[in-house]
Amino acid sequence: AELSVSKVDSLIGRKWILMNEENLIFIRQTYPEATIKYAQTYLSEYIELSSNGLADVNEISEMLELPIEDQKKIELLNTIPGESVSVVNKNISSQVFRYIIENNYDSSDSPALFEDYSRYDNEVKKCILKIALSDFAAIKTAHEKVDFNLLDLILRSDEIAMASRKELMLLVMDRI
Repeated sequence: AELSVSKVDSLIGRKWILMNEENLIFIRQTYPEATIKYAQTYLSEYIELSSNGLADVNEISEMLELPIEDQKKIELLNTIPGESVSVVNKNISSQVFRYIIENNYDSSDSPALFEDYSRYDNEVKKCILKIALSDFAAIKTAHEKVDFNLLDLILRSDEIAMASRKELMLLVMDRI
């Protein structure tokens, strides 16, 4: 418990601290700055422990940007069903991005996703459009910054009542 973080990192790197429930809890409490390296070093064991109730949303969210296979990232996300994970300003693949939007969506991401709609690939755009159509109130709230292409799709959509589309049209009229 009295080692420096660099020594603990070295022990983790050499795989001298095995991954188990007791050690994971100890590392989290005593050396929080080494937890991510520890989890990454023993990724399969970490996923198993996370599946058994030791998942930490913040750790998993941070690990999404590490050089880990997308399938492993999705396995990590499966350990926190229903927990919100932000995708804003994350350097993640489209596959992981879509998975998060579909399964761990953080509604506070809506304004940024609506604003940056055009920079995403087509599969991610479909997910964002689906969110926009299901959360029309968020579109109305953020109407000044919503990407024009997304606005166009919403205004043409039959999934939104005509009266609501007209209301949105009036809100964005000066932008058009």
